[in-house]
Amino acid sequence: MKIWTLFASVLFGATILGCSTSNTSLQEGGRELSLTNYQVLVSGGSGFYAQNIVSDSDGLSVTNSPNIFPGGTTASLEFRASSKITFYHKTDTCGGTVLFYDFEDGLEFELPVFLDLSSCTLTVTAVTQQDDMVFLSYYLDRSGKNQAFFVRSININTKNFTDFELNQKPTQLAVSNSRLFVLTRDESQTSAYALKIIDIEINTKIHEIDLGLDVGTIFTKTNGDIIISYPNAHTTLDSNSLNPSYTRYNSGSEPHFYNAQHIIFDESGRMYYIRNTALDSETDGITATHDFNSNSTVLYYFENFLNEAQFKVEFDIETTTTLNYDDVNDLILIGYKKNTTSGGGIIRITPAPNLTFVDNLDLEDIPAHIFQN
Repeated sequence: MKIWTLFASVLFGATILGCSTSNTSLQEGGRELSLTNYQVLVSGGSGFYAQNIVSDSDGLSVTNSPNIFPGGTTASLEFRASSKITFYHKTDTCGGTVLFYDFEDGLEFELPVFLDLSSCTLTVTAVTQQDDMVFLSYYLDRSGKNQAFFVRSININTKNFTDFELNQKPTQLAVSNSRLFVLTRDESQTSAYALKIIDIEINTKIHEIDLGLDVGTIFTKTNGDIIISYPNAHTTLDSNSLNPSYTRYNSGSEPHFYNAQHIIFDESGRMYYIRNTALDSETDGITATHDFNSNSTVLYYFENFLNEAQFKVEFDIETTTTLNYDDVNDLILIGYKKNTTSGGGIIRITPAPNLTFVDNLDLEDIPAHIFQN
C-alpha cells in the first residue's frame, strides 16, 4: 500500500518526495474511540433526507434520533462551511428559496428570495453565507437587451437586501472580513476571469483583480484568506491587505483542488477534499488532504486501507461522494456510492502517516454530506 505525499514550493516547483505504508489495525494499536454522533444527508429518489448515525465501541449504526432537517430538498446550489449548509432551491422562473441548517447548534431558517422581481427569467449562479447574511449572485435575461448581472446581499433577520450590479457574469462567491469576493468571467470578449471585491457594509466595490484564464474554485481558508485555484497553481489572497502570494506546481504533482468538491477544514487549517480532475483518471474522485502551511498533499487511494475483497465485493465501492473529519477521534470519514448495487456507505480511517481502516456502515441510499454533531 502507498500514501503519496506531494510537496510544493512558493514560486517554485513541486516534487513527489515519497510514500509510506501501514498495516496496523485499531485493535492492534489499542486505541479507544469516543462516542460521537454524525448526521448524514443522504440522496434518495425525492432529494435529500437526514440519517442520524452514532459511533460507539461497537462501531457505526443508524439511530432514530430526531433531526432538524426536514428532507425533500432538491437544491440547485449549495454552500457548506463546518457544521453549516446553505441551499438555494429554485421555485419558478423568477423566484426561489434559501434554506439554512446548522447541525451543531440546531439552527435553521427558510427564506423566500426575489419576490420583488415580478416578471423575469433569473438564474442564480452561486450562494454563500456568513453570520446573519446570505449572498446570491445571479443574472437576468431581458427581452431585446443584454443580460444584467448582480450580487444580492440579504440580512436573514430583517429580510432587507441590497443589489450590486456587475459588468461581467458572476460564477463563484467567497466571503471574509466583511468583504465579498466575486469571481466573474468576461463571456462576451476575452473569456478572462476577474475578482471583484465588495465591502459588504457600504455595498461598494473597493478593489478588482484580473486573474486571466483557467481559474478554478475559489474559497475561504480558516484564517480568512482567499484561495484562487488554477490547474497547476494557486493564489493566496490576504483578505485584509489584499496582497497576493503565489504557489506553482510541477507537472504531475498538482494537488488538484482546482475543481475540488466538498472542501472542508480541520481546526489546524488542513483541507480535506475530493479530487475532481479529468487529467488524471487514477486519482479522480479520491479523498485528499492539503496542508497550506507545508504546501503538501496526501492522496488516499482506497487500496491503501482496503484489501481487494473489501473494495470490490464487500463494500462494492464505485466512487467517493462526500467526506468529513472527526476532530474528536482524529478520523477521516469517506462517503461513497456503490458500484454494482444501489446505495452507498461510510468508511472511517485514521489519517496518514498511521493509516488504518476503522469501520464501515452500509446505507440504503448515497451519502451527500456528513456532519459531526
